[in-house]
Amino acid sequence: MKIEAKSLVALLWEFDTEQKCIDHFTEVRWPDGVQCLRCDSSRVYKRSDGQFRCGDCRYTFSVRKGTVFDLNPTGFLF
Repeated sequence: MKIEAKSLVALLWEFDTEQKCIDHFTEVRWPDGVQCLRCDSSRVYKRSDGQFRCGDCRYTFSVRKGTVFDLNPTGFLF
């Protein structure tokens, strides 16, 4: 999904919920499916709290892990 926002306002309208941001960022970060950040396994499942868990090494991570959004307590939205 390629986003071509004409302005900041248009971009904010496109990503008006945290879930829309998460879905888009997940697709951009892992276009071929989510992979474990620790062991590169593709045996990853999504937990009920939105985190991902590796089926091989059992590492738990989010789509924000290791990015500039990682330490932002408010998530993707400001």
